[in-house]
Amino acid sequence: MKNSDEHSSPVIPFALGLAAGAAVGALIASAAFADVRRRLKNWVGEHLKMRLLAEMKRQSLTDEILADHRAILGDLGRLEGLLAASPGGAELSCAEVQRLLQSLRKRLAAHFELEESGGKFEEVTEFRPEFNRQVAALYEEHRELLRRADGLCELAETPASQEASGARTLQRAFLEFAADLRLHERKENDIILEAYLTDVGTAG
Repeated sequence: MKNSDEHSSPVIPFALGLAAGAAVGALIASAAFADVRRRLKNWVGEHLKMRLLAEMKRQSLTDEILADHRAILGDLGRLEGLLAASPGGAELSCAEVQRLLQSLRKRLAAHFELEESGGKFEEVTEFRPEFNRQVAALYEEHRELLRRADGLCELAETPASQEASGARTLQRAFLEFAADLRLHERKENDIILEAYLTDVGTAG
């Protein structure tokens, strides 16, 4: 009697080989897919993290600029109150005015440097090039406002500012400066708002 193996169909080993090969191929494909998925997940996670950090940095810069604006307005209010307390200038506290003017000038210099080097205003011009001229004009105003702040500090330190006529001159010069500085800050706030609205629009 012949061994039954002699009558086995050659198709069976071939089919088993195909099945084994398919199984191995499936395992390899599954492993490759898992690796791709892991890499993609890591890339997406890193990308989102970088975007989140960038957004946090932008928001932090915005908050710092707006906080500076509030502090500057506070300085202006204190100086206006001090100058208005002595309309004729006879009771004007020159030392206090000088101190507040120097503090305001120092704050403005640091604030303008932050705005120009921080890149906040460049964000909106990147998406809205028509604002380039407006931002450039604001930067020019920075230099003019600092020049005028220097002039006020020098004027407050002159002996003439301790007299009634000199004090009135200082008051008028400061009130004009304060009005222009407030207008400048409002224009900057408008640019920051435009940047925010641009971010919201592009995020959608």
